[in-house]
Amino acid sequence: MVYRSQGRSSEHEALIRELLDHRRRRAHQQNASPVDKNQYAWALLKFTPVELRDPPTALRLALEVNEMTGYENTGFLDILSLAYHLTGDTAKAIETQERAIALLPPGDTRLRRHMNAVLAKFKAALVE
Repeated sequence: MVYRSQGRSSEHEALIRELLDHRRRRAHQQNASPVDKNQYAWALLKFTPVELRDPPTALRLALEVNEMTGYENTGFLDILSLAYHLTGDTAKAIETQERAIALLPPGDTRLRRHMNAVLAKFKAALVE
């Protein structure tokens, strides 16, 4: 982020590529954990520059992670919902985000507000 804020885009991109490669290797190890796979999926959805993103691969990983964990982890479902949205299945993204929110403990938390904001964004995109 420092490189990017200083306009040093080539150094920023080199570090991002290195991090993506590291996460890819970890996610594809035989004993990779759901967290390893989920972190790689998140990176493929969110990293900049945008050209490094790969939503279809992220969706495959996120589905695998959620199958491994029984679709019962809020954070994993959150990434899956974003992957659905970015691959064009916003209706499925909404359904998945609602499921993730339903798993949260009661109360008005920062995480709940964030997840509701994401849900609202998905719903708005579906109407467009």
